[in-house]
Amino acid sequence: MGQWIMQGLSLRKNVSWTFTGNVIYAGGQMLVFVIMAKLLDPERVGMYVLGLAITTPVFILSNFGLRQVLATDARANKPFKHYFTLRLLMTFGALILCGAIILLGGYRGATAAVIGAIALSKSVEAISDVFYGLFQQHERLDLMARSMIIRSVLMVPAFVIGVYASGTAHWGIAGIVIAWFLVLALHDYFQGRKFLNESARSEVVEEGGTKRSFITFDRPALMSLARLAFPLAIATGLASFQYQIPRYLIEQFLGVAMLGIYAGMAYPMFALRTLVLALGQSAAPRLALLHAESKPVEFRRLLLKLVGIGLAGGIILILVVALAGRPIILFLYKPEFAAHLGAFIWIAAAGAVSFIMSFAGYGITALRLFKIVPFLNTTAILVMAGLCFWLIPIHGLVGAAWASLTADLVILPAYAGIIWYGSKRPLKEEEYRGQ
Repeated sequence: MGQWIMQGLSLRKNVSWTFTGNVIYAGGQMLVFVIMAKLLDPERVGMYVLGLAITTPVFILSNFGLRQVLATDARANKPFKHYFTLRLLMTFGALILCGAIILLGGYRGATAAVIGAIALSKSVEAISDVFYGLFQQHERLDLMARSMIIRSVLMVPAFVIGVYASGTAHWGIAGIVIAWFLVLALHDYFQGRKFLNESARSEVVEEGGTKRSFITFDRPALMSLARLAFPLAIATGLASFQYQIPRYLIEQFLGVAMLGIYAGMAYPMFALRTLVLALGQSAAPRLALLHAESKPVEFRRLLLKLVGIGLAGGIILILVVALAGRPIILFLYKPEFAAHLGAFIWIAAAGAVSFIMSFAGYGITALRLFKIVPFLNTTAILVMAGLCFWLIPIHGLVGAAWASLTADLVILPAYAGIIWYGSKRPLKEEEYRGQ
């Protein structure tokens, strides 16, 4: 094997690859949702959204933010097998927890099947995700992008075949599970193995060339990594829970059908946010390296460029939705979705602010200030929940959008202050070692 795989790409190439991969991946997810909304009634779409709302926080919490921790480990302090083993254990635990939620929550029939199928898809996605962290750490985001592109190309026909064959969403999701597992086995694992075999910093190749397993039973090492990542796990889990709060309460106060309509209008923002995350993923290793090298001016300059892109994109998004929101809704969905154009505009405004929040989050992760973020997210959750309980029964979907927008605006100044302070302080060794 050649050394080509060890050569990191330039930031420009990484951004280009990541942007392309995320555009295609977001397009595939959006197309799956549009097909679902066209073929199924809003209530069944709402079941799918409810399944996502239940499983997403569980898996984001169980992921422990390991991809971000691995990608920003500029000193390569912990071998990949520690990340991989911990991810396997936590993913298994997440599956068990989702099963318990299905049983204890009283979900039956099609709803239980949809939740279970989504949980399986997220399990496969979680294993691919830790390989993405490896590629990201070494600035080889072309490998991640290729995986995302292949997953996107396969998931749309897999979903359509499943839905047409059964008339239900869960068999369509089962098709996605199969397609994604093939990509994991034939691309992600294969590239990860080849990558680590060439890496002088990994422990996959012993002296004499004997390959070690990706699995480790070094409990102290796993606990050390878990301690390091735990604050970020709580932070990302809380952030996901915050994002799902409007969905829980829309289902509670307005019903599953209205939840499907709300999700339909929010999905274009989700697709665009995927592109924002692509820029953040590309820049995260560079931000971490600048901080590790004690270059605060360069760190803030790069982060401000990202925030500026997010701000400009958010303004364009609001203008497009305000001027052409109704034609967009009618093109994507059934006519009943267009009755809620006002909510669409406010959801776009909330999405615009979330773009800036996402870049700020990557900045805090690169600074490895994991411990402060759960406190900020807890505050946002309390604001979000209080506003949702107050506004959704009175203002419906518009109230849900107002709550999302306000919660982010409350926390944004705190993010800015933490980044300003954190980028100036000296780097501490224990932040990398999880002590």
